[in-house]
Amino acid sequence: MKRKLINYLGLTGLIALISYAFAVVFSPLAYPGYNWMEQAVSDLSAESAPSRMLWNQLAALYDVCSILCVSCVSAYVCDKKIFTKPFRIGIYIFTLMNWISSIGYAMFPLADSGKEIASVQEIGHIAVTALVVILSIASLLILIISGFKNKPARGIAIFALIAFLMMMVGAIGQSAVPPEYFGIVERFSVFSAVGFNAVLGIYLFNGFTKGRVKKLETERLIIRHWQASDAEDLYRFSKDPDIGPNAGWNPHRDVNESLFVITNVLTGPEAYAVCLKEDNRVIGAVELILCDKNRISDREDECELGYWVGKPFWGQGIIPEASNELLRRAFEDLGMQKVWCGCFEDNKKSKRVQEKLGFEYCFTKENVEFPLINAKKTEIVSCLTKEDYYGSNA
Repeated sequence: MKRKLINYLGLTGLIALISYAFAVVFSPLAYPGYNWMEQAVSDLSAESAPSRMLWNQLAALYDVCSILCVSCVSAYVCDKKIFTKPFRIGIYIFTLMNWISSIGYAMFPLADSGKEIASVQEIGHIAVTALVVILSIASLLILIISGFKNKPARGIAIFALIAFLMMMVGAIGQSAVPPEYFGIVERFSVFSAVGFNAVLGIYLFNGFTKGRVKKLETERLIIRHWQASDAEDLYRFSKDPDIGPNAGWNPHRDVNESLFVITNVLTGPEAYAVCLKEDNRVIGAVELILCDKNRISDREDECELGYWVGKPFWGQGIIPEASNELLRRAFEDLGMQKVWCGCFEDNKKSKRVQEKLGFEYCFTKENVEFPLINAKKTEIVSCLTKEDYYGSNA
């Protein structure tokens, strides 16, 4: 993938984790008599703590990098419509928790390390802690549930589950273990959110492609993501005037245009090159167009199927074979409930493909503008439901 600035900013989550870990590990050197097994991490940064200056120096990057990382994650998943809406809500709540933590603890720092909680300042600190814990639990549970329901997001769901269990170990352990071991279990809680923030940052750095399938295979085909090296093969077929205009785009003028399309257009998480197994060279394309770019439905559990194949391979069942594998992925892996597919009224070949795949006619759209070919066309729209797909493949 071609990384942008926002992807590189994901590394600030890792910087925040390192900064925080250094503060936790080395600040006790400036706190005579501090017992890490017994005392809380917050004692090291309390206003009266002898280690406060060293803590502030070591943790200088923690707050700003944490907020920067999680805010970039929220902006990215919102803009790119990453995974499902419940998943994104979980990310937003986790971001809110980080902001409340940063602002709240700055407003209500722990006044006196290792003392009883009595002042308004200290009560405010505890209130912020309670709110942070509630939002942390809520966000992690949402991410766990929504992540395990959506196969590409299961990696994040596993990390969210680990963070949640660490938080529970801290919360339950603090009242279950003897006081002399309070500090041990408390550290499970404090590192849970910081660690998960770093994980989200790494996913952002990679464009949330972890968990994305690298390739699919059928009897004759390899269906994989596009590569810059595919430009010549793409141009070989996309320059044909019988290919692009039937799909709503003009024939490519040269290899550079094909390369531009690969790096800027064929970048969707479910956009694939169709290749023969014998040489792994591109002969066509197939894609599940998700809700952010779906022209027919904006529902997150519905998508649109698009496809084309080079003219030398017409009539060989290539596109039905490739599309059937993508339909399997749509319903089994991505949890889709319905897949839409459109074609121009005069595109009889595409209609036959849809019929073979089990799609049923839904409606006709007249005078639809297709700006890439500067034309208005009549579009036939069909759909295939999850129930019908499993019924026909039983």
